[in-house]
Amino acid sequence: MIYAYVVIFKGPPAKVLSQVLDTSLRTSVLDSYVCFENTLLVASELSATDLSKVLKTQFKKSIGHILVLDAGTDRNGWLPKSAWEFIHRYDRQPTDDDEQDDDEQDEIDVDTSTSPDDEYET
Repeated sequence: MIYAYVVIFKGPPAKVLSQVLDTSLRTSVLDSYVCFENTLLVASELSATDLSKVLKTQFKKSIGHILVLDAGTDRNGWLPKSAWEFIHRYDRQPTDDDEQDDDEQDEIDVDTSTSPDDEYET
């Protein structure tokens, strides 16, 4: 299963971390998206606990604090449309290793209405 995570940290700019994640940690991190200066969206097959451990190990000298949150839980806010597309693309996506049973798959109802500014959506 692929999960979309919100990773909040104290340390170097998110753009720097994203570049490292997208190159050095390709086996743990499938994709990343810079959301804010200290916040990344990350797609991974790892649990939040395991992803946190990998990030702490990789960036132990540059990250002071880190919080990894599952974006598949109750969520809302104003983000660029591309951020929501990232979350929707990766959130709870089955992998080839996952056994799929059509009767057990749940649909996720996501509010995709846009804000007054079409650049953003919830």
